[in-house]
Amino acid sequence: MPPSEPSVLDYIKALLSLGRHRVPAIPALPAAGARPRVARPRSSDRARVTDLATVRPLPWRIAVAFALFLVGQTFLPPERGSWQIGLLLILLAAGITIWAAYEGEWRFPQLEKVALNHKALGFRRVPLALGLLFFGLTFLFSGGNRFTFLNVSFWHLSIAFVVAAFWQTRRTPRTVWKEWKESL
Repeated sequence: MPPSEPSVLDYIKALLSLGRHRVPAIPALPAAGARPRVARPRSSDRARVTDLATVRPLPWRIAVAFALFLVGQTFLPPERGSWQIGLLLILLAAGITIWAAYEGEWRFPQLEKVALNHKALGFRRVPLALGLLFFGLTFLFSGGNRFTFLNVSFWHLSIAFVVAAFWQTRRTPRTVWKEWKESL
């Protein structure tokens, strides 16, 4: 949009300001039959758009299968007494899903090969082991649909240790801890 042309938001703000702002002039529309001037894409852009159009067709089969799954689920509760219709719709949706996979609608776009940083895939073993230990303790001490100080503490500790295990930073944990203490 050219900078001289006002946006719809500017126009509405000016109208609602009750005279405090000048209402921008709206440019006249082109005459009927006149073609608006559109910037033509470069040849490289056209090739990319053409490639995307051929690689990604409209996934109508997936949309139909999803809709059939949802409708089929509404018939499944036993109170309704028509679970056979729900089962038929879900089986039909599963068949359409398989057809979509066969036709290539489920293909993911090809990812560019990127050199991965070894550090990005690493983790710290001790905090991960402690996080898993506290996760197990949370599971053991959580029962009877009750939250107690002990099981919530184990839960928070498990989350903190797992986050610490996968935390990516160039600073050592001791440096981070020292900076955190100083900020408090």
